[in-house]
Amino acid sequence: MHLPTLQQDLEARFSEISSERTENQHIFALEHGLAIDMSALANSLSKQLAYGMTNQASWLAWVVFATEVGYDYAGAEYWQTFNERLPAWRAVDTNKSRSRIRMWFRRFASTYNGVRPSGTWAEQFRIIAWPITHAILPKDLQYQFARSIHHNRYQIAADSDPLVVGRLIHHRTPHPSSRFREFCEQEEMVGRIALALLGAGTEDPPLSPEATRRIVGDLEMTQEAREWLQEARSDIRWIHGAKRQRFSGRSPQDRARTVAQPQLNLRPTLLLSRKSDAWHVGIQVPSFAPLAAGSPEVARHLQKTKVRIEGGSGQWHPAQILNTPSKPHGLQRWPGDGMVLRFKDALPIFDQLVRLEATLGKGPLWVCRIGTDGLAREVRSHHVRPGQKYIVMARTGHVFRPHPALRPADLRCDGLTGIQLSLPPHVSEDLRHALKTLGLSFASTVRIWPAGLPAVSWDCEGRSEWLTTDTPCFGIDVDHDVAAVDVALDGIPPLRISRTGVQGPSWVQLPPLPPGEHRLVVEVKDGAGQAGLLGASRGEVILEVRNPVSLDETVQRRGGLIVVATPIDATLESLERDELQLEVYGPAGREAQLFLEIEGCDSDPRPFDRTVVPATLTHLWRRLPTEIQENLGGSNACRLVIRAEEIGTFTLSLERASRPVRWTLRQSRQTTTIRLVDEAAVGAHALCQMAPLDQPCAAQALDYDDCVDGIDVPAPGALFIVAGRDRLDAVIVSQPGQGTMRDFAELALAPRLNGFASSAERLRDDVALLGLWSRARVVGPLGAARKGKVVRAMRDALVRFVCGPAWMDAERRIGDPPWNDDAIATLGDAITNRREWMNFPAQLRVSHREVLDMLPAQVVSWLLGITTRYRLCTDHLLVERMLRYLTDPDSFIASSRDVAVDIQSLVAHGELARSVRYLQKLLEGKSWDWN
Repeated sequence: MHLPTLQQDLEARFSEISSERTENQHIFALEHGLAIDMSALANSLSKQLAYGMTNQASWLAWVVFATEVGYDYAGAEYWQTFNERLPAWRAVDTNKSRSRIRMWFRRFASTYNGVRPSGTWAEQFRIIAWPITHAILPKDLQYQFARSIHHNRYQIAADSDPLVVGRLIHHRTPHPSSRFREFCEQEEMVGRIALALLGAGTEDPPLSPEATRRIVGDLEMTQEAREWLQEARSDIRWIHGAKRQRFSGRSPQDRARTVAQPQLNLRPTLLLSRKSDAWHVGIQVPSFAPLAAGSPEVARHLQKTKVRIEGGSGQWHPAQILNTPSKPHGLQRWPGDGMVLRFKDALPIFDQLVRLEATLGKGPLWVCRIGTDGLAREVRSHHVRPGQKYIVMARTGHVFRPHPALRPADLRCDGLTGIQLSLPPHVSEDLRHALKTLGLSFASTVRIWPAGLPAVSWDCEGRSEWLTTDTPCFGIDVDHDVAAVDVALDGIPPLRISRTGVQGPSWVQLPPLPPGEHRLVVEVKDGAGQAGLLGASRGEVILEVRNPVSLDETVQRRGGLIVVATPIDATLESLERDELQLEVYGPAGREAQLFLEIEGCDSDPRPFDRTVVPATLTHLWRRLPTEIQENLGGSNACRLVIRAEEIGTFTLSLERASRPVRWTLRQSRQTTTIRLVDEAAVGAHALCQMAPLDQPCAAQALDYDDCVDGIDVPAPGALFIVAGRDRLDAVIVSQPGQGTMRDFAELALAPRLNGFASSAERLRDDVALLGLWSRARVVGPLGAARKGKVVRAMRDALVRFVCGPAWMDAERRIGDPPWNDDAIATLGDAITNRREWMNFPAQLRVSHREVLDMLPAQVVSWLLGITTRYRLCTDHLLVERMLRYLTDPDSFIASSRDVAVDIQSLVAHGELARSVRYLQKLLEGKSWDWN
């Protein structure tokens, strides 16, 4: 290939496209539209590199080559693929050479009005962001992009503005990967790509026809993506045609009067679940995506700020979680003002809307009907029906009048009291009076129910859910003779239906409605056309209308499977650190299977666990077979899947956080090679270290260039760390020795800690080292077990420092859990030999279950009460520090002003240290989250 000729052809091509585009329509390098033989281009560039450097005379050829590599990018290593396509590049692969490629992309942007990378990902990956952005839609994102277009096809049909479409895809893609979220931050560019793939007919095509055909062709290589794209195109054409037919010949004024205007629904809904004999209170927060899609200011605000559930765990989460479909969140405390959403940053207009709309209200009562699945869902109208059961709640201090139909309900939510109401099929006048006194009323004599095509959901209390493609039909009946009923939708002038001589129900069918909350009001009219008594002669139905979703999500919603993942923004690291918890709800008694699909693993996933709904699943990492744990260590993503037969399937995508500086591994039967990938150009500023598994405190410095080239991992393996410019990655690689039977001794790895936790002065560094070992991912045979040994040895050393060696010997004698009563009593005897405290361990054994559901701060107050009673300790701060140190050393370090002084005070109170450790043993498995 003759590079000067190619350079001229590219200059002519990009100049032509640039002259046809407006100033706001930027050019992508992938739009070159030339039939370039990439192998021939690589050979020509290799000959150029034989002279030792790239030649700026053919700079556009380098831009196109780098873009083509970016088009095949799969989220792993860009420069490794670059080297494979162009082996001669290895000789000049330095940060200086990579920066020269970026310089030419910047020249392209200036010369031809080319696109410039933006967003979080572009800031982290400052060099490779250019070729990958100019690749328009890299192959690793095409599947998600097609799925998102299909998911949002009804909203896309309503607007052809690239910015609006891009914002929709950005904020309303279900379960996006982190890289897809970062890609979608370039909203206008994303919208242009989507409209081009959908074949949107505009005067100014978003992309060149050649680039569009190429991407569509690659998308359609996957059957599912091809079907998504085809269905999206078909539905959008149908919607556009239906709109033209519906409004044909009508004036704009007539259109406005006949179109229902939906309301925005941000109000959380109460959802109660029963565990044993107690009711746990939760809320479901509606998606904020419709609000974000209609307001760029709100969309940016939700991207940047954080939110927490008031009365929940108290943790701050990225506010972007509100753009996903609603998931239940538990409440431990009732928010006094009814506000359950607290945002860290202020946006006055948005905050005012949240105060007005996103609230549980001021009460004084909240009513929930108990369904057949065991969950109690809120009834906002406070209407109750014979033969049903309800939970009626009020703030603490409210007094419910006694009645045989009422009995106390145990609510596990501070600030609430409640009763359970069981109504018989026939309600007596006495009970009617009691309900009226309570503030409840029977459903009106006007009965309204969905008819014909079933609603997505119907709570039998006046709330229904529909799709924008549905034509909702309702039956209306009145239990006495009336002249007519008026039916009004969202304030539109009512339709009057005559009831003269009608004995059965009347029927009304609505047209397809836009997304949002709609209100259908039915009012009874007497012979004179006047309304009857208020309440008894009026009924209403709320219609929650949304766009259709995928088949899997429809099955899940109709089947009743609800899964809550904690933390909400879980990552693959959350699973590896055993922080991930799942709460599974649905029809009781159904079996659910758990699968883990690992990216890059070809084997068919098999269930690694089973459970019966409802269930709370903790310690998921420990449930995984060792083989799966080790495979995860070398992967960047996985999908956790819960399948519960016909009631639905839940999928949780887990990804590693984007790391421009990271370790990668290449394994063979004999060796494992670890390589450093530096896409942030940290270079000489990178600190690279290795700590062997058998000497985890003995860090060894590694040469940066050697790490980039690749290092063979020595047996038995090591922790590898790279840090620099606020970047950090840590991985534990297990490398068992090869050869003789003597190598089986390596299975019993005994890490030598070399003075770990031997003095108060070095404790801060030791806790930081423990954190690195605890959070590092694991790769290789026996890796999970070996990491566990190192971490356990370090934690035991921290315990020994304050509790003493005799206590550790006592722990060693009782072994691992589960323990019998005798073993637990024996360990308690090792706390102290002072006679006045001899009953203290027994007191902890008897009452420790009281704190199972308490927050750590609540446990401190509870424990202080016991230690004060036995005159063991009366210092609240000392008890808190001891509990922090033993349950979460990082929290202890973060809360301490002088670590050395504080640790010495803990060492001086050995009996308290052993007591707190004993309580920790009794509460084995309890989560200690001090945040």
